[in-house]
Amino acid sequence: MIVDRGLVAAALPGYRLGGELGAGSFGLVIEGWHRQLARPVAIKAINAEPADPRRSGEVSGFTAEAAILAGFDHPHIVRVYDYQERDGVGLIVMELLAGGNLTRRLAGLPRRPPRRRSSCGTSRTRPVRTVSAASSRPRATYRR
Repeated sequence: MIVDRGLVAAALPGYRLGGELGAGSFGLVIEGWHRQLARPVAIKAINAEPADPRRSGEVSGFTAEAAILAGFDHPHIVRVYDYQERDGVGLIVMELLAGGNLTRRLAGLPRRPPRRRSSCGTSRTRPVRTVSAASSRPRATYRR
């Protein structure tokens, strides 16, 4: 998707736009800076128009994504600060996290060796026998 930086700047005048953090067939992520709060942000731009023009009154999937993400406050989920739509482009302003993108992080990890498989399948049946034997033993009951 090609996104006009001028359109993004016009829709988000309170932000200074930086470089591109990532791009794909559905959208673009740009680094930004909130001018008044002096904090870095990530700006996700994607087509916000509904896929079916007959459903123009419905909320787009992107708008729904922004609303759902904005409702979360968890250390493992990126925080949403703002959402704007302009000329069919949806813009989610999010917390900018350090550490690069997932593709680069995964590329730096060592590859796991392939699993070794047993030719007769005994390695898979042994744990099943152990679990079933343990479950058939009498259990102690503890009460206060």
